[in-house]
Amino acid sequence: MRFQSLLLTLVSLITVSGCQTIETKSVSSLEDDFALFLDWFPGRYDSAEQAATDAALNVPEAQRNYRRHSIFRQIELPSFGDTVFLAHQYRDGDPAKVYRQRIYSFVIDLEEGAFRLRVHVPKDAEALVGAYRNPSLLADLIPDDFTVWDGCDLYWRFEVDRFVGRLKPGECRFSSDAFGQDIVLEETLTLMEDQIWFADRGLSLDGRYLFGMRGDVPNISRKVRPFVCQSNGHTAWLHDQGGEAMVSGYLIRLERLSGGELNGLTDQPEGLKLTVPMRGLRDLTVLADKGAETIDLDLGPASLLCRHVPQSIYSEAK
Repeated sequence: MRFQSLLLTLVSLITVSGCQTIETKSVSSLEDDFALFLDWFPGRYDSAEQAATDAALNVPEAQRNYRRHSIFRQIELPSFGDTVFLAHQYRDGDPAKVYRQRIYSFVIDLEEGAFRLRVHVPKDAEALVGAYRNPSLLADLIPDDFTVWDGCDLYWRFEVDRFVGRLKPGECRFSSDAFGQDIVLEETLTLMEDQIWFADRGLSLDGRYLFGMRGDVPNISRKVRPFVCQSNGHTAWLHDQGGEAMVSGYLIRLERLSGGELNGLTDQPEGLKLTVPMRGLRDLTVLADKGAETIDLDLGPASLLCRHVPQSIYSEAK
């Protein structure tokens, strides 16, 4: 079965990735890898499809990964280094449920045969609010405004057809005010051109689960495509990974379906699905190719037109 095969593949890859031999690479080879990484990594990712799949297949709650939305935007902050990103993450499809804001700085580490990601944790998280839309808000920040946890650098390497980032086992330990205790972080991230897998778990010093990946399957987040939708002179922004918005009094939802069993429904089509729930009536739905640039839907008294607008990926422009 397709879904079960995917799970076995994911678990196998995560297990094997922790014990692979590090390949010696030249500076030029690492630079080439890093250039490709910088082409793939920026953007927004959402795990809405995985969350829907788990629900459709009645995966036990204790094994379900919560829905994550991750934003990674490259920014200019010279005091942090030449290659710097802002990370902004929230959960459950709710932008108000922000659970992580960080500054990432990258350098090529020839000795490790990798490019190293250093995580800068803000001492005042409020300083980063809204910055993924407007990076100029960060202009006055310096490294002293952040904490760097020893042993928590992530080392990224290109492996076969994807990038894998790993912590050094057992070395990332820090004190958490939120949990009121010291935490050991285990983390392996896998980046492909259109998705990222999060196999990350926070544990107490005695090994109890605190946060992160549940069960043995990583969080699977896919890169989103942003759309701007218009109806009756009103506009709204949403994305194709379970994005929702109100426009002209209508709630609209946009999904990108992988098709088949991956969605928990064997007859589910592949492509974009735009839905407008109608109270007491059958939902209005239209299907389009997964790479469609425009989608339109007749609402009866009005029409709805959604356009893919790449430049709105961070601005969420209406």
